[in-house]
Amino acid sequence: QPYWDLLRLFRVCQQIHEWTGGLFDVVKTKSGKEIPDPRLEVDFEKGEARLARKGTYLDFYGILKGYVIDRIAGLLKGQGYTDFMIQSGGDYRTMGRDGKNYWRITIPDPDGKGKMLCRLSLESASIATADIRDIAGARFRVGRNPAAETDLKSVTIITKNATNATALSATALVLGKAKAREIFSRIASPEEDSEGFGAILEDRN
Repeated sequence: QPYWDLLRLFRVCQQIHEWTGGLFDVVKTKSGKEIPDPRLEVDFEKGEARLARKGTYLDFYGILKGYVIDRIAGLLKGQGYTDFMIQSGGDYRTMGRDGKNYWRITIPDPDGKGKMLCRLSLESASIATADIRDIAGARFRVGRNPAAETDLKSVTIITKNATNATALSATALVLGKAKAREIFSRIASPEEDSEGFGAILEDRN
């Protein structure tokens, strides 16, 4: 029986799975082949979770970094800290301010050579950036070579929690510009509890 915080993580995974039309999926097959409807079933009333199909397992690689960042942020807030920034690679979560100023985060250009794509000023928000180097060789439900097939060079997600930002940045990069925009418009709609959402898409042109 999983802990309640893991049940909440499972629910987030289900939500992002729905947003992305099934592309983001923590349920993997041991054989590497696709099987029909490899669901993760979560029952909050009983506090239980189960995999609906045999030969499947859970892989949280695409969301784990953001989840850990959010857990650390929760611990810091529980200790009374009101101003801090947590960074892991290209993923950040900020709280409060850096002294009198907003937290300033530089988004590098994937081309390297020290070039900057943009600089953001944040107060109590999360940000995650994925570029084509992050998805090279990655296994997703569509496309054999997502790094070559996408028309995007990088995706930066700005939202309240790092868990969503981490999962959506790489997934949107694989989906490409048109499908990513479609998903983002749905997430940012009044019907969704998105708690504030923004995205920066850098195409290859």
